[in-house]
Amino acid sequence: MKNFIDEIFAKTFDRQQIVGAINENLQPVLHGRRGEEEREEYFKKLSFCLGYHVKKVEILKSIIFTYFKHNTIKKNMDREQILASVEGILSAETDMKALIETGHALYDKTLFKSYDQRDASYLMSCMKLIIEACLLVDFIHYVSNSRHKSILSFSPDKLIDMFGSTLKAHTGEVFQSIMKSM
Repeated sequence: MKNFIDEIFAKTFDRQQIVGAINENLQPVLHGRRGEEEREEYFKKLSFCLGYHVKKVEILKSIIFTYFKHNTIKKNMDREQILASVEGILSAETDMKALIETGHALYDKTLFKSYDQRDASYLMSCMKLIIEACLLVDFIHYVSNSRHKSILSFSPDKLIDMFGSTLKAHTGEVFQSIMKSM
């Protein structure tokens, strides 16, 4: 089973697409950092970005977990349709303040030595979540558009556990690969 999930990730992996998504999502935040007087505004943007991607990944995972539990997924969706659906859910469910609070909640108990360390931690987390979201969208796209051997013969809980660990491993590999190339 794990091998089948690995195969899907390998078939759908598109490094250029992931790098493009990282640039598209982080470029506005990175350009927002100027001087000391704007540090709080910059941190608010970072927190929003982090919260936004946390929620996005949660929604994408819920789509996959619903598929695992109930064998239901909209057929023949392309990447843009998947992303538009997620964007619609995000905009309907959350507001900017809630997303900022979600971002803060991830590092609620963390003590940082400096603002730069805090900002770097937020950026790295955003980057990992963007990678994870890309992998999730590609997985949904693959499942929605292909006739493949059923992965649903396993119990939903076992599938969710296997999927979670496989996703984490692939996210880590892609993140390390991208960091090495920078």
